[in-house]
Amino acid sequence: MAERRILAATSSHVASLSNFKEPGRYAYRASKSALNQMWRNLSIEWKHWGCTCLLFELDLHDKALAGDQSIEIPAGAVQSFIETAKSEHSGKYWTWRGKEILW
Repeated sequence: MAERRILAATSSHVASLSNFKEPGRYAYRASKSALNQMWRNLSIEWKHWGCTCLLFELDLHDKALAGDQSIEIPAGAVQSFIETAKSEHSGKYWTWRGKEILW
């Protein structure tokens, strides 16, 4: 069995340049935007090593979780996604439900 090389990070909707809706939080937004850019770059640079770089939006203020702020729901979904990830998932931005988010 081949060794899988998967790197995963979590970001936030506030980093989105195309989905800007809330002003403020400049340092936090900038750090998340930098993480997103770095992860995209690593997905290209490390591809020849067989690395899959996954980036997830994990916003626990998601209205879908209203009434149930348990981290277990998104963490379990992210874990399942990671376990079944393929190279074509690398360098893209995903919701914790596995839906691609446009940059």
